Amino acid sequence: MKYAFDTNIGNYRQTNEDSTNIIQNKNGDLMAVICDGMGGHLGGFYASSRAIDLIGNEFLKAPSFDSIKDLYNWIYKTVEGINADIFNKSNSDSSYKGMGTTLVLTIITKKYKVFANIGDSRLYKFENNELIQISEDQTLVGALIRSGYLTKEEARNHPKMSMLLNALGTSPQLDIQISDYSLGAGSLLLCSDGLYNMVHPDTIKEVLSNKKANIENKVKQLIDIANANGGQDNITVNIIEVSK
Repeated sequence: MKYAFDTNIGNYRQTNEDSTNIIQNKNGDLMAVICDGMGGHLGGFYASSRAIDLIGNEFLKAPSFDSIKDLYNWIYKTVEGINADIFNKSNSDSSYKGMGTTLVLTIITKKYKVFANIGDSRLYKFENNELIQISEDQTLVGALIRSGYLTKEEARNHPKMSMLLNALGTSPQLDIQISDYSLGAGSLLLCSDGLYNMVHPDTIKEVLSNKKANIENKVKQLIDIANANGGQDNITVNIIEVSK
């Protein structure tokens, strides 16, 4: 596996509230994760960076996952603990009130490929020249698409396309989307909405399919295109290339 990641403030934001990491633990398992914070100057960055730090530290200490159930349980327990940590900070310090963050992650072991999602950061797989969104946006617009009231193209210009139905740290209760997925030889793309709101899926496919560009250049190209198209938000991109 090859991987690369980067984050960029974009053209309009005063701070970068996105946080990200890709790490491997002692078992050889790999985790890629992106968090897109919200809640003002202090809160957004605190929530996203705190979530990244906590889940990264826990992943480095994680046991070997002997079954997919073990992996699911680890994700649930860890993410619920992070949710409580951020929610308690928000309620105990008025400077951070109302903060929260999205979270999208994938964990790849020798046996399993699993993802978890809260909010509207995304996981895609690129395989056989097809770009497929694996995660489901936990947004009002995402719900309307799944119900058949909106098409994906209509959603790109919807005035409430960023209205979240779920976020990490905003409530004691949490709805975690979690599942396994398959991937042969291909690429995984994790990104914040600063990428996919600025770059059309066809353009993303062109970049990911470019065999002349290395993985670091693909990350840079996607961020550069998002900024050239407006860069209206922070932009974070993770790419993992998987061979059979």
